[in-house]
Amino acid sequence: MIKNIAEWVLRIMLGLIVALIILSPGLGIGYLGAWLIDWLIVDINFDSWITHTVIVFVALVVFVMLLNTKEGGEMLWTSVTGKR
Repeated sequence: MIKNIAEWVLRIMLGLIVALIILSPGLGIGYLGAWLIDWLIVDINFDSWITHTVIVFVALVVFVMLLNTKEGGEMLWTSVTGKR
């Protein structure tokens, strides 16, 4: 019983790490876009937690939009559970 719970927790942790790895390009593009807006158009305060929250929220929305396909949902489920 404890072995099954430990395996389940390990699978969830590995799945979350994989999800973060998948999410990282979206975060990078979000920060790149914010940096370009800061450089070209208007000054953005990167010391504010609101700025980082908005960038992470936008990256999460893009991540969910990408997973809204059959292949994306299956990929995430396989990553989280470790089962095909």
